[in-house]
Amino acid sequence: MASTEKETNQCEESDKEFSTATQLTTHEKIQAGKRPFSCGQCSKTYKSQSHLTVHLRVHTGEKPYTCEQCGKTFDRSDNYKSHMRIHTGDRPFSCEQCGKAFVKLFHLSRHQLIHTGKKHHCCSECGKRFSRQEHLVSHQRIHTGDKPFSCEHCEKKFSDRSAYKSHVNTHTKETVFSCEQCDKTFTASSHLKRHRLIHTGEKQHECSDCGRRFIQRVNLIVHQRIHRGDKPFNCELCGKKYLTKTHLTVHQRIHTGEKPYTCETCGKTFHRSDYYKNHQRVHTGDKPFTCDLCGKTFSNLTSFRHHKLIHSGEKQHRCGDCGKCFTVRKSLVIHQRIHTGEKPYTCEYCGKTFANGSNYKVHRNIHIRKDVFSCRFCGKLLSSYDGLKIHERIHTGEKRYKCQYCDKAFVTSSHLSAHERVHTGEKPYWCEQCKKNFTWAYQVKTHKCVGVTQESIPCLSTSQEDSDPQP
Repeated sequence: MASTEKETNQCEESDKEFSTATQLTTHEKIQAGKRPFSCGQCSKTYKSQSHLTVHLRVHTGEKPYTCEQCGKTFDRSDNYKSHMRIHTGDRPFSCEQCGKAFVKLFHLSRHQLIHTGKKHHCCSECGKRFSRQEHLVSHQRIHTGDKPFSCEHCEKKFSDRSAYKSHVNTHTKETVFSCEQCDKTFTASSHLKRHRLIHTGEKQHECSDCGRRFIQRVNLIVHQRIHRGDKPFNCELCGKKYLTKTHLTVHQRIHTGEKPYTCETCGKTFHRSDYYKNHQRVHTGDKPFTCDLCGKTFSNLTSFRHHKLIHSGEKQHRCGDCGKCFTVRKSLVIHQRIHTGEKPYTCEYCGKTFANGSNYKVHRNIHIRKDVFSCRFCGKLLSSYDGLKIHERIHTGEKRYKCQYCDKAFVTSSHLSAHERVHTGEKPYWCEQCKKNFTWAYQVKTHKCVGVTQESIPCLSTSQEDSDPQP
């Protein structure tokens, strides 16, 4: 037998060669399935002393590796080295099929499953398949409702570890990842990567059905449910279905009455964060959405989008009773209540009913005295911001709503609509007894018709809010 070190340190079973006898000994233990190194605290066993040493840091909390750039500490050298690549931008592991590069070899191996299309892990509840075991485990928590990750600061619970870590960072204020283009900071590198796509405009994920592209894959997945008609999240109380868990959570607040977002200025509460943010602009006066055609500004995106339809002249929503067309479906639904007489909003204080939700809210504020909006000219208190703006036009003399048939202008859009009926001849109100049609609601109330008994009786039927203005 030769005396070279290479031959001396060769495994007899696998013929694998090692540079030192220590490495050969460790390898032989692995081959034999031996785990001679045992943890005295939890009895877990390991094949080498170094593995046991690293494990013991779980119990002691020791993290000997510290990042010099951000101060983050690690219990393992490999995790420390991978973390350093975040700062240096080094990605040494590249996919041969698509060229995508990764910080860790493990991430590359996981990524390559996308190209093979293999999904070995199947959910026993719904049959959905996953390429990774951890994705299956996380998915199954949707069915079980299990939330094993609990925040030690506020006791909020999470089903997903990454969501939990991001949440904890909101308490610790750990923002070590900074965008080099706008200086915005993030608590997770994945959030920074997602944010960078806003600057590049890159949309890598394309829908195979309609061609629409998305920045994030998760947005594509949700979008594709629209084509399939898939709404996997069901409300247990009313049976309504939703595309995402977030939408379901927001919906459930209708049943529970939960309103977690509170305005610090006036105390008003909201069940949705976007409603809260839009409301905040009422106090700040911020209107970030500007029409590039007329310069009009808006505090929320929905109002801005509805406004742009005015310029396009597009009115896709048509009333089946009178043929009137509307730019948004919500306006059509409210209009149709003129014909049906439906008033679904009832004041819990006085029983008055309303066809329009905004009119109901303004009326309700009269009872609860939410007079938070003050006129800057006369000091009058109003229960809504829209009401304040309309009221102030009395002082300014502003009449922004102009008739398209003549030169007359009006303070409010409702006054304009009532006036234009003079030109169009539209008569949307009628007497339920004699079926006579009228231009304005007040005419129905004052109208007297001859009934079956030939007696002149006042007609009390009306098919719209009594507050419809006169011309």
